[in-house]
Amino acid sequence: MRRAAARRLREIRGEPESNPWRSRFARARITESFWLRLVAAFDGGCAYCGKDTRPLTVDHVTPRAALGRGGEDDVLPACGACNSRKQHRSVEWLLARMGIDEQEFWSRVKARRERARQTDKANP
Repeated sequence: MRRAAARRLREIRGEPESNPWRSRFARARITESFWLRLVAAFDGGCAYCGKDTRPLTVDHVTPRAALGRGGEDDVLPACGACNSRKQHRSVEWLLARMGIDEQEFWSRVKARRERARQTDKANP
């Protein structure tokens, strides 16, 4: 309800519509281009379950509630179900719940983050 009221107030005042991408990535302290490269590095799927579901959400490895700073090393693409399941908990908690080997998961994440960074260097 608040969002609708704020949107209506912006319309009345003649203010431009806010960009949801801007606020989404500003909180995560990443750029939209890095996010798109990271999603591509994960083949368009969730970093946890691997499902290709849309929309993907920005998941903070260190939860913001635990003073996660954001940035390229603190975000992963996650489907809504995995991100909601993780909530404010650690990645380790979610991996244990899902039965995913922690060491294998982190080696895969490291390789895919590196792939996203290499793509950035290849296309300046």
